[in-house]
Formats: sequence, C-alpha cells, structure tokens
Amino acid sequence: MFASEFEHTSKPESELSKSKKTNIKAGAKTGAEEALTLTPTERSLRARIAAYELHSQRDPRETTAQARKTFLASFEQQVDPEGILPPEERSRRAECARRAHFTRLAYLSVRSRRSGKHAGRHKDKTRGQNNGNNDNVV
Repeated sequence: MFASEFEHTSKPESELSKSKKTNIKAGAKTGAEEALTLTPTERSLRARIAAYELHSQRDPRETTAQARKTFLASFEQQVDPEGILPPEERSRRAECARRAHFTRLAYLSVRSRRSGKHAGRHKDKTRGQNNGNNDNVV
C-alpha cells in the first residue's frame, strides 16, 4: 500500500510505466521534491510507515542480522585489536565491554533525566511523597 511511495527507482522518466506518468498531476511534486518540503514530524512519520511496511514483509531479525553481527564484532575488535587473545578470552572480554557500554548508556540516561534537560518528559515518581528528606514538613 505505502511501500511504493517510498521506493526509489533508478529508471529515467522515459522508462517509467504509462500508468505512473498519468498518475502524476500537472504541477504535482515528485517524491524527492515533496521530501524537501516535509516538516521533521512528517519525515519521521513517513520513515515509520516505511519501517512498518518493511517489517510487515520481512523478519526484522533477518534484516538486522548483519548490523548486529558487525556491532558485536566491534567489541571484540575493541578488546583485542591485534587478535592475539584466545577466542574464549576475547569473547569473555567482548561481553564485558558490551555490558559496560549498555550500562554506561543507562547511567547517562538517568543523569540526563535527573538534570532537567528533559523536564516534563519523565514524571518524578517520588514527587509528593515523603522520601525521608523532610522537604514536605512545614
């Protein structure tokens, strides 16, 4: 349904099917021209539609398998750039590096929410409760 709207064709205009040519109204914008006039929200929604269309037709684990493999291999490269460690030790260290990476992301997320950069996006679950600091005592 929407997938054709997002497909890119490398065919010159002269090779496009007659039906595609007749569907283009005089003065109507092409997909590329329209993309230049979209707001960030509209671009995001179009990308989300395209992603849902892709995942409705293919298994997401298959489409992202190579990216995941490369991402995980980057941790092995990080801990053993010369490739001199035994495979078991390299895997153990890579797993620790991966855990450190994701724990660091979680830590930075907590710090960011606490700092007020994203005030209002995350509700403070302790607000209005007496959490031992006696701020609510008059």
